[in-house]
Parts: sequence; structure tokens; C-alpha cells
Amino acid sequence: MTQSYLDSLGADDYCAALYRLTAEQGRKVTPEDLSSELDADPAEAARCLKIFQEHDLMALHEGFLTLTSSGRANAEFTLAKHARIAEFLAGVLKLSPLEACRNAARIRNVIQRDALAELYDYVEEHDLEHKLPEEELIFLFPSLTSCLEKRYGYLFDPLYLTIDNYGSATMARVAEYCAMKLPTVREEVRLMAERGFLEKVTSDDAELVLTPLGKETLNEIVSRHVQISEFLKFTLEVEEEEAQENAWQWKFLLSEEAMKAIRAFLAENGIAAEL
Repeated sequence: MTQSYLDSLGADDYCAALYRLTAEQGRKVTPEDLSSELDADPAEAARCLKIFQEHDLMALHEGFLTLTSSGRANAEFTLAKHARIAEFLAGVLKLSPLEACRNAARIRNVIQRDALAELYDYVEEHDLEHKLPEEELIFLFPSLTSCLEKRYGYLFDPLYLTIDNYGSATMARVAEYCAMKLPTVREEVRLMAERGFLEKVTSDDAELVLTPLGKETLNEIVSRHVQISEFLKFTLEVEEEEAQENAWQWKFLLSEEAMKAIRAFLAENGIAAEL
């Protein structure tokens, strides 16, 4: 089982939450306590905790959870990562401590390795480390709470890539070009039509047509992508590919307040970020 799989289960958040409850608050923590702290589904949490124990991140003794040395190291790294990202967002974008922490929680588990290394360097070089008061550095869960995913269909990115490459898109073409399973594409198209983003289609080879709301939404998503990419290239001096990789995920996670701050930052620095 790979580290990426453990990451996908939220290992960082589980370890960090257990660390805060035990090491920082001195509590004895049951699996149910940890599940509640993370607002996780109890059955799913139980499955994840079993896997984390098998991989020596935590142990269960007499009904209480403790971190192993590996789990503690994971937790300390996650807490430090959250702090540095929040300091970066607060220092560069002038976000309030709470808003910086909210957005740090959303992106801390998806930020790419090179970008994170550059962010650490930026925070140190610009004397931003430990600038947020301890009482305002809030560690929030769950980290992958998205502000846009619930509003927007999962299919917008694949749809955009397919249209950009072929000039138009069908369900069959999206599935083939983006290496997706056709039943998955069908379900996403159905949901997007229900939400008013797409006109209804009757076959896999019928052209997918965006409604006015769908076009507006797609433009917003693409705009966010371009703005985040340019922001990262300017501040962290990451390569184009690294900026793009982060923007693919951040655009669905950053709050509107954070995006407004990014747009203001780009404007102040004369950076064009148009479609």
C-alpha cells in the first residue's frame, strides 16, 4: 500500500488530530472521539484507523489510540505545513488569520512537493514565519472541504480539455480523451444537466452543449486556474508545470475571499492573468 493511498485516506489529518488531542490537550482518545473530532463517518473512520494501525502510524490499547513515532512525525510535519501555508496566505494576500487558516486547511494535503518547498523558502526569506499569533493559528478539519466542488460538476475540467482539443465534446469523446469510464461520464453529465449546466443529451455521441449558466461557470473555473497559476509563478517562482499542477486542484478549494485577494495581488503587481 503506497503513501499516496494513505494520504488519500486522510492519514495526515487523523495523525494531526490525534496529536492535538493527546499531546497538546492531554486527553485519552477513543476511535469514536477521533471520528467525532474529524466529523468523519464512523464506519469509514473505523476502516481508516485499522489501516493506519497496520502501517504503524497509531496503536490501539485498552480502547485508546496513541501515535507511534512515525505517526507523531507525520502529525508534527502536517501541523507545521498548515502553519507555514497560513502564514504565506496571511502575509502575501493580507487575509485575516481565520481566513488564511481556512484556506490552508483546504490546500495543505494537495499542495505539490516542489511548491511546498518554495513556499517554505518564501516564508523564511520574507520573515513571515511565526508572524501569526499562536492563538490565531487555528488547525481546521477536514482539510479537503471544498468551497466549489458542491456547486460545480466534476466534469468541467474534462469537458474543457476535450472542447479545447476537438472544438466540441460528446460523452464518448470525453471518456476516450480523458481516460474516464463512460458510465462515470454519463452520470456526471446527468448531474450537470440537473443542475442547469448542460442541455440534456440522449446519446453518448450527442454533442454536449453548455447552458448560459454552464458557460459562466466554466469561465469562472478556468479564470481561477489561470490566476492561481500566475500567482504561484510570481511569488514562489515555480515552473509552469508545477504551477499548473497546483492550480488544477486549488481552483476548487480556495475561498472566494482568497481568490479576490489573488486577483488584487496580480493587479497590484501588473501581472496579466486573462483567459
